[in-house]
Amino acid sequence: VAQSSWPRPQRPMGAAASSSPGGFRVFRIHPGSPASQTDLEVFFDFILEVGSVAVNAPDADFAGAVKAGKDKPTKLTVFN
Repeated sequence: VAQSSWPRPQRPMGAAASSSPGGFRVFRIHPGSPASQTDLEVFFDFILEVGSVAVNAPDADFAGAVKAGKDKPTKLTVFN
């Protein structure tokens, strides 16, 4: 039986850290909502812009941008 030495040497895990693109991550899509009629992917998609409003800035008003697009087609810029 081979003996191991402790503490073990530090080795890289082999995975690189990923960074978030900003914006808002899609965690849930309500059935029957306008979002349910799109190809948004829960957990993997980040909404970066609603209309022409960038929502990745600290002072961005995501809810206000969504409300401004109520009852009309609204362009979403999405990162996946």
